Parts: sequence; structure tokens; C-alpha cells
Amino acid sequence: MAKTSFGIFSNPIKGVIKNVPSLLLNEAVTPDSDKVVLTDGEIHRRPMRSYYLTKNDAAVVTPDGNPVMNLVPYIKESTNTLYLLVLTKKHIYHWNTTTSALDQKYELAADADTWDYCIFNDKVVLTPNNDLPLVWGGTGSVTPLDTPYGVRVSYSTEVTTVDAESAASQKVLNVAATTGLEAGDVIIIDKGNANEEVGKVNTVQAGVSVTLVDNLSITHAATEKIYICTCITKAKFAKEYYSRLIIAYPYLDQDARWYAQGLYISALNDEDFVSGSEVGYFGIGQRGKIKGFGYYNSILYIFKDRGKVQFFPVAGTEYFNYNEIPDSFGLLAMHSVVNDDKGNLYYLASDYTIKQEGVGTISAPIQTEILDKIQPDHLDKVRGAYVRDYKEMMWALPVESNENNYVIVYKDGVWLLMKDVNISCFCDYYV
Repeated sequence: MAKTSFGIFSNPIKGVIKNVPSLLLNEAVTPDSDKVVLTDGEIHRRPMRSYYLTKNDAAVVTPDGNPVMNLVPYIKESTNTLYLLVLTKKHIYHWNTTTSALDQKYELAADADTWDYCIFNDKVVLTPNNDLPLVWGGTGSVTPLDTPYGVRVSYSTEVTTVDAESAASQKVLNVAATTGLEAGDVIIIDKGNANEEVGKVNTVQAGVSVTLVDNLSITHAATEKIYICTCITKAKFAKEYYSRLIIAYPYLDQDARWYAQGLYISALNDEDFVSGSEVGYFGIGQRGKIKGFGYYNSILYIFKDRGKVQFFPVAGTEYFNYNEIPDSFGLLAMHSVVNDDKGNLYYLASDYTIKQEGVGTISAPIQTEILDKIQPDHLDKVRGAYVRDYKEMMWALPVESNENNYVIVYKDGVWLLMKDVNISCFCDYYV
């Protein structure tokens, strides 16, 4: 099996990478360190990396022509199968190793500004920020998580009942009353019973019926109860923690607003957010918006634009609690958070320094010439990663540029610099 130890995707519009890396030692730059790696205090030639997915030795670009925003390597444990998802602002693609092509798995209704993802319950959960939370289990298409209309997090009290038999394969649902029902409402019919079904209201005929966006799949009888669902229809983050799915910074349809300090916690090993006493909503801290997540000493670190919060399990019926760390720095870029092989946590902080949790600022040698020149309007493009084969930390940065044009590498207290490198994301992937 050939091994691509560290995949790097470049903007397909920009073409082939042509760069001359530099080495930064004791704040001195030497421009002749092309393709090197620092090992045991010595400089060695680094093995070649694969910058592209290829077919017939030619780079494969995204079918929609958009730059790759994220790469998602995914091992499905039940089948021991490795997959690679490629995310652009408009589509999710799967890398087909048989045809050496990118197969479309999902098209977003609205362009993604950012992506986040996690592996949960042997599936990939993805949040594209401007569209529904999504899930993929390794076969078929990517689908919306929970329902086609959003992730249910609560129900109203009963609002009405089915008034007369409403047949499957048509959109009209006869109801006893329409008070409280509006276009856009997500409803659940016969909740908890054999005919349970979720639909979305398209139009309301006052006092008579509602017409749904999609056909009913079940014939519903008179007296079946109808409730309104509150759903997450957009979210910025998806994380796994202690076998629970966390959807963070959600947008709720019934409230028509973002919850910038909010987390929804699922049931154990289940994407269910409404059943059981342990599920529910957490409001995290008193200031700042959630900006990113990291793991350190079994604690989930929740970074904000101002400050950070430690989130952890507790005994008893509360299940989780949190500790807001006063006077701490926030996070500058959501995809800058990285763990190394020892579990150390690194991130690009709100003061434009790179910090190691428990140690402090480690970026002094590259502060003035590199980090202070990061383009503030393009922080969403910052990417960080840990390269296991080389035991290196890497960050791709937009330095005085609208695109990522610098890559900085950190290992054993030494910084290396690669200039004029247009890299949009990293990942470990084996082919």
C-alpha cells in the first residue's frame, strides 16, 4: 500500500505550488533549506509529500471549480474502511479510489462560510454554517442530520389534531384547527406512536388544513396529535465528547436567531437531542462568542473570541459542567487549534500569538515578521495540523494576502518557514 502521509490541498485556481522554504533558527532565516525536516536536532531531507489527489499523474480539481475548504479523512470502524470527503463552499465530494474521481455527495442550499465536522457513532457529522447539519455513514448520499428540516431539540405542547384521514403520497394534512401554525413550522404528527412523522408546513388554509413541503409517507387518522418542533437549522460546530454529540453555536428556527454561547448535547451514542433526561442545552459563560474547540487533559476547551471555557463531565444528574477561565485570551481562527501526539494543545490566540496550553506564548521568534502581518479579514482560511510522521506542527496563514501564502512549522522549539505557498487545508490520508 502506497502511503500519502500528509495530504495538502492547494487552491486549484492557483496551479502548481512553486516555493522555496526558509528555515528560522534563532530568528535567522536561511533560504536554502528546501524540503527539509528537523530530526533529533539535525536537518535532513524530508520525504516528498503529495500535494494533490491525482489521476494519470495529473491533479484532480473540484468539479465545481471552488477551492477545497476542508478535507475529512474518515475510518468507518465497523467495516475498517477509509474514506476521504472533500468540502468546498458549495459541495461535499467523496474521493472515489476506483475511478480516481470526486463523486458529489451533497449540494448546499447556501454557500458555506466555514465547515466543521466530527466522527460520532461511526459516522461523519458536518456543519456547513449556512445550511443544515449533515451526516454520512460511508455509503449513499450525505443527508441532513435527524430530519430534512433540521435537528429537533424540543417540542411544543399539542397545537391541534388530525381532523380527517389524510392520505399518504399527498401534501394536504387535515387539521382540527390552524391556530398557532405558520408557514415554515416543522411539525411532528402522532409523536411517539406508530404513525409518527415529521413534516414542514408550506401553506395554511385557515381552520381547515395545512399543505406540507413534501408528501406524507404515512396515512394519518383523525385524532392523531400534532406538535411544533424547534429545530437547529444551521450550526457552526459539531464535536464528539464522552460519546455524545455536541452541536454548538446553533441557529434555531422557532426563535430565528443564533445562540453564540450555546451547546446542545445529545443522548449517549445517539444523535437524539430530545429524548432522555441527560440531553439538553448549555449556555456557556458570560461573554464572547464560541470560536472553536480543543481537547486537553480529557477536558473540552471551548474557545471564544474573548476568553475560553473548560467543559467537563461531572457525577450526578447534571452530567456536565463548565469553568470559565477569567482574563484568558480568546481564539483568533477556528481551524488553528491543534493537538500533538502527546496531547499538548496549541492555538492561534486573539492577540495574534501562537500559544501552548499550560506553557504560554511560543511564537516570539516569528511574531513581528509573520504573525503580526496575518490578514485579519481572512482568518477563516487559517489551517493548522499535526504531522505524525515528522512530529511537526503546521499552520497555513494569509500573511499580507487574501489567500494562505505562508506555512509555518514548529518542532522542538524551532520554527521553519515556507513562503509563497498557497495551501487551503491539510489532512492525513493513506492510499
